[in-house]
Amino acid sequence: MRKLLYALAKADSIPQQLIYISTSGVYGDAGGGLLDEAAAIRPRNERAQRRADAEAQLRRFACRRRCSLTILRAPGIYADERLPLSRFASGAPLIIDAEDSWSNHIHADDLAQLCVAALRRRRGIRVYNACDDRPMPVGRWYAALGETLGLPMPPRLPRAEVKARVAPSQWSFLAESRRLDNSRMRRELDVRLRWPSVLDYLAALRRDEGRRSAILASYAEIR
Repeated sequence: MRKLLYALAKADSIPQQLIYISTSGVYGDAGGGLLDEAAAIRPRNERAQRRADAEAQLRRFACRRRCSLTILRAPGIYADERLPLSRFASGAPLIIDAEDSWSNHIHADDLAQLCVAALRRRRGIRVYNACDDRPMPVGRWYAALGETLGLPMPPRLPRAEVKARVAPSQWSFLAESRRLDNSRMRRELDVRLRWPSVLDYLAALRRDEGRRSAILASYAEIR
């Protein structure tokens, strides 16, 4: 990010609008609590810390150069080509319902819509939770996806056992629990999401045998 901003500062003209896709991981763990954009950020892993640092650099740049900045804090981005099929292929365990973490999602097409909508903003610095309308426990997301594609559900274990059995990179996505409030996004960016919930996406996928077959073909390659 520093190199990019240095190059922009040296350019003949400064961009009047900047849009940065950050991560909701900058909030850290909220114990399942509902978070809006006013919540303090407490990034816990290196990936989220890098994004938080990038946000801070962009804020300083936008203030100095008097350009508008939109930060879209995106959670799990999914699409037909971005489904967590490797989890099913590996059989890595998930957390049992009673101890599960909350997750949030946004379809790639809806995130693209939000980027376009953000271009209509002309002034100031603004942060948005770029997510759909329905947070969901991680296990329920995998169960619904597995049922739609006819894939066997990974085993469900207590939280401590899952942490001991999965790689640290996998655990970082399971450990934190939060629910994102997208009220500001819906109110100010005025975007009608194509997929308000992953369940809407999966319902459409169940009706489209061609898409399901293509996804299952990619799953076979992973295995």
